[in-house]
Amino acid sequence: MSGLEVVRLATQTMGPFWSLTTSQIYSELKRLLELGYIEQTELRARSTRVYAVTDIGREVFGEHINTMPGNETIRYPLLLFLQFGAHIKSELMEQIMQAHRQRHQDELRRYEQCELIDQSKYDQALLEFGKRYERMVLEWLDDTLPRLRT
Repeated sequence: MSGLEVVRLATQTMGPFWSLTTSQIYSELKRLLELGYIEQTELRARSTRVYAVTDIGREVFGEHINTMPGNETIRYPLLLFLQFGAHIKSELMEQIMQAHRQRHQDELRRYEQCELIDQSKYDQALLEFGKRYERMVLEWLDDTLPRLRT
């Protein structure tokens, strides 16, 4: 799999719940290569490198994935804006909140249209989390917007 293919797959599968950047993925690929967890298997046109996981990489992944995950970190830019809300014009704050509400409504709609035929129980759990998260944010926005208008 090439770096670009890794970026696309990671964005598609983890993007909704894990913040990723292209530069972050490429720097991790470099690090994994240096550690021997992946190897370059091919060089395609335009210097596109193709990678594969090594046996030691699979072993380390197996050890890592079977440990307790860390605590979640809330990193939501809207909350940072609210922290400084007293310095933001009320019309702009309204626009920001409405834009976020629309994005979460669109995301909920996208989740609700997903069909998980023959998907694992883990995929189903992730989809359910996405739906519940979007509903919670929409409920919070609907409660918060009127209070900010007063």
